[in-house]
Amino acid sequence: MLIPLRDNLFRLDTPFLGLPLSLYVITGDRTILIDSGINSTPSEFIFPALDAANLTPDLLICTHGHIDHFGGNAALRVRYPAMKIAIHEQDAAWAEDHKRHFYEMYMCMPHTWQENDPEGFLELCGGNSAIDVHLIDDQELELGAFRFRTIQTGGHCPGHISLFDPKEGVAICGDVALGWGALAPGAPKINPYYYDVDQYVNGLEAIGLLEADLFCTGHSGALDRAEMAELIAHSKNFVETLANWTMDAVNTKAPQGLGSIARQVLNQLDGYEIGFHLHASVQAHLTKFCREGSIASVMVDGQKAYIGGA
Repeated sequence: MLIPLRDNLFRLDTPFLGLPLSLYVITGDRTILIDSGINSTPSEFIFPALDAANLTPDLLICTHGHIDHFGGNAALRVRYPAMKIAIHEQDAAWAEDHKRHFYEMYMCMPHTWQENDPEGFLELCGGNSAIDVHLIDDQELELGAFRFRTIQTGGHCPGHISLFDPKEGVAICGDVALGWGALAPGAPKINPYYYDVDQYVNGLEAIGLLEADLFCTGHSGALDRAEMAELIAHSKNFVETLANWTMDAVNTKAPQGLGSIARQVLNQLDGYEIGFHLHASVQAHLTKFCREGSIASVMVDGQKAYIGGA
């Protein structure tokens, strides 16, 4: 069901695996869909909603190259063969080649943790589908009744973009701000994922400076300015807290691998799961600490480890 937010702007809630996920639909002289969910999202949510509104999408824009934002691309392309698909140029390869996405993102962890169900992951991605439009930063897009400017807000994903229409006061910002995770009653508690701490924080600050009164997020729904400011503050608080917990877990006497450090951090995250998101975000902080010289990385039996007091 399409939920009206403004004239020519609608939200479509499409939860998956118990977690909240919102897509958006823009209307006017063209119909634009923002994000496509996972492989089952089109048949379960998008097709019924668009059919009920008598809409056919002309363009799909993926805010970034993660499975819950491009997983429905192939099914949409089959149903709407004239529809074009757009994503930032840095994420196009992942959206077009899901095995590459799997190995470059999820299999990049050291041997202390690896994704153990590639087939299940690829099933969520659906089939590969070509990208027609490669977006870049600071690009103007006339989308239906809106004139958006793209803002590259990386950290969560290399090519993550936000869209901002200053005249209408609308920002579509995907997963730029994740608070303490996309949390829902009964669903797994998964911490926010970012691969680059500084880029993630820069994205938070960039969105916080926008003169918008409607922020359309991927996992927190549509927020007003005060609600978005609160989400940004929670997001920054998580980054600062995880940085402290990660540094506290680094031993100054003996090197430890990522897995050992992540398990110590998990002790502070009551009820959260240990998996890719935790390992990746902890690794992002360890990388930043090494770059700043506050810790050092060494090799132990051919595997990277970390030691404090650099």
